[in-house]
Amino acid sequence: MYKLHGKYTKFQFKYGVLDSSLKGARGTIRIFGDNELLGEYTCELYDDAKSATLNIAGVNYLAIEFQSLVNNDSSKIYLAICDPLLIP
Repeated sequence: MYKLHGKYTKFQFKYGVLDSSLKGARGTIRIFGDNELLGEYTCELYDDAKSATLNIAGVNYLAIEFQSLVNNDSSKIYLAICDPLLIP
């Protein structure tokens, strides 16, 4: 959970699955602002990193959730957000 105090208008970032994840890894990244879903992004192993920009004007608390979409307990997945940028 990140306290933003409503000071930012946009959140830019890249996202993807790290190559060190096991074969067949797929996952979802969800971004919440004040407990409301702002964006949901699905990615798979070996996909190129994707970019996203969210409107976060007036958001006080930002939360990021990572979820594996593979039901196999032995599937190791590493989801990542990189180059995050908060724009006033």
